[in-house]
Amino acid sequence: MLHFHAVYTQDCDPGMYYNGSDCLDCLPGTFQDLINQTSCIHCPVGTSQELAGQESCESCPEGSFQDQQGQINCVLCPIGTYSNFQGAAACIPCGENRTTLAEGATSESQCVSTSIPTLSQWGLILLALSFTILGTLFLKYTVFRRT
Repeated sequence: MLHFHAVYTQDCDPGMYYNGSDCLDCLPGTFQDLINQTSCIHCPVGTSQELAGQESCESCPEGSFQDQQGQINCVLCPIGTYSNFQGAAACIPCGENRTTLAEGATSESQCVSTSIPTLSQWGLILLALSFTILGTLFLKYTVFRRT
């Protein structure tokens, strides 16, 4: 007597995996770009995927990063850092005595000085302010003066 054992295989599309009986969507933070796979792949650092059943992960946009695998979202660069490219695994520090004014900076040009002005810089500021006040007074008493 002959016995035939039918082997049932199910074709699982990209974005899915075969768990032994069914095709299931890859979970958020994972992907699968091939057919008929038995597992999904964690999104690499610098990427994320918030949706289930995906064939790829999304690169983190400028101004954000992701330093862990298998994440569902990217994180904005904290104050004092920036990221000027997609897919960053870390943000770049502004440097000594420099910071950003908000999270998510996308360029080094968004880093501003945190230094207190020097005495000579204060002198220039006061000089400019004095000329502004004197100019305003001069205009007030010469141009707008009644004769």
